[in-house]
Amino acid sequence: MVDIQKHFALSGSSGFLGRQIVRTSSPEFDLISLNREQDLPSADRFEAALLCHGAVASGKDALSEFNLFKGNVAFTETILQYIDARRFVIASTASIAGFQSQPISESSLINPPNNYAVSKLWGEDLIRRQPSHAIVRFSSIYGEGMRENTIIPNYVNQALDKGEIEVWGTGSRRQNYIHVSDAAHIMLAAAKSSESGLFLGVGAQAYTNLELAEIIASKIGAKIKFVNSDGSFSVSYENSKTRTMLNWKPAISFEAGIGQYIEWKKRQLS
Repeated sequence: MVDIQKHFALSGSSGFLGRQIVRTSSPEFDLISLNREQDLPSADRFEAALLCHGAVASGKDALSEFNLFKGNVAFTETILQYIDARRFVIASTASIAGFQSQPISESSLINPPNNYAVSKLWGEDLIRRQPSHAIVRFSSIYGEGMRENTIIPNYVNQALDKGEIEVWGTGSRRQNYIHVSDAAHIMLAAAKSSESGLFLGVGAQAYTNLELAEIIASKIGAKIKFVNSDGSFSVSYENSKTRTMLNWKPAISFEAGIGQYIEWKKRQLS
């Protein structure tokens, strides 16, 4: 096990995953937040027992190639120039593997489908060069404070606003979701591990869009309406290697996590 002592550097601590890592990590850590270049040391390299790099420039916001490179590659490289850590951990994306007919695992070939995935892959490569490192590729992270322009907030907002959820096509598209609390725990488990390599942070199982809509509708009392068509690909994962190596598994069921998110959303609207 890595000897995690006082200094714990975290980039992206004000972001969705970063905030949860702060809440989850031990209070005995001396947390150093690195949310922007101005937060980095201005002179000598800063020594830290651990660096968790959770900052994300997300493709969900259709960022330009320049901003994706700046957030996911250049900032990662800058951090490595200033932080001398015994263990480096980075949050990446499972979308690097692209769309495959077989379940995606830690050993799947890569096929990044967009510039976002490519920029995350470049960031991974920088971390992979460090002697002690962990790369955690996540599926869709959800929970309180998640981005509004994704399917879970979209369905919940429709159900609360109109009492109806519009599901595209037959709702057969299948996706995996991991609660932000489970995502934070796997980042910390990867940080404390002595194993260097790639890990897969995904939920216990995948759900179709229709199954997601049905869970939300049952909790709010909304109806489901099928509209248009949906040619999106389904994705599934197999991460038994990660679970064994990190002695980790998701603690929050999908139904419970969705219920918590709905209650949080109601409080935001009240």
